[in-house]
Amino acid sequence: MNSSTDFSRRYALIVFAMMLVFLGGAEYVTRAYVIPIPNRIASVVHTMYTADSPDAVIGDSHIYRDFMREKEFANLSKGGFSIPQMKQVAELYYRDIKPGRIIFEASPQLLGESRLDKVPEDRMFTLSKRSPVLLYIFDPVIGGGMKRLDKLRSFAKLKRERNEGETQRNAEGGWATVPPETRKEAAAERIEHQRPVWNEATEMHLRQYKEMIESLKGRGADICLLHTPVDAMYLDLLEADPSFTKANATFKSIAEEVGVRYVDFRGLDMEFELDHFLNQDHLTPRASERFSEIAKRACFGEAH
Repeated sequence: MNSSTDFSRRYALIVFAMMLVFLGGAEYVTRAYVIPIPNRIASVVHTMYTADSPDAVIGDSHIYRDFMREKEFANLSKGGFSIPQMKQVAELYYRDIKPGRIIFEASPQLLGESRLDKVPEDRMFTLSKRSPVLLYIFDPVIGGGMKRLDKLRSFAKLKRERNEGETQRNAEGGWATVPPETRKEAAAERIEHQRPVWNEATEMHLRQYKEMIESLKGRGADICLLHTPVDAMYLDLLEADPSFTKANATFKSIAEEVGVRYVDFRGLDMEFELDHFLNQDHLTPRASERFSEIAKRACFGEAH
């Protein structure tokens, strides 16, 4: 009887130890290879858990890159974010934090057709920030990244994505070296992808955008809507397109209706040169450092 009991205990300890090894390994991979991939939803959720700043910037990859080296504001932005996704992140992040200064993106591509189908996560930010041990593998979004490791080659791909993402994140310049004809072709292709559309889904997104701002403003947030920079060639195309000018006017109108600031990069005290851009609408890290400071002053004053 004793030997049987001892065997059961040893077996249970072995199983428990194996589970700890598995959980530890999975948590290591999550933290070392899933979270560090820049401009991904897992990185946003990680920031939501680890940041406690009342100040934040929320938008798509434009805002992500424009404030990529910003330390004062939590960067809760991701490439391709839709307005409902921005609203979800804002509501969850400020669930237990009193909102302070918030910069929301107010750029036309948020109303592009490709964004109108993007919906919030089913479950997100479910762990307690106050937990003494935060295991990301149990977060439905961050831990979900582990599902991609179903094959050995997926680990190599994940590692490659992390390294490539970090290289791109720190890249400087490049757009100035691209031939004008190539830049023109890229701009023409980009405008087709980003052109705002106007339908019932657009109106629903705009209602959510306004609700998001009104709710946080009602809780005391100091809010600024920011139209993000693009290069001169792309800007010429955007300004000649009625869909883009209507979108800009719509965001500005929402700011006036709700009573928050609206800042357009075209009115800032900064000349945007080609070598400030990685492509037609994303700033380099060095340019983003200068732009973020100028944008914050325009949004919140000299003492920002």
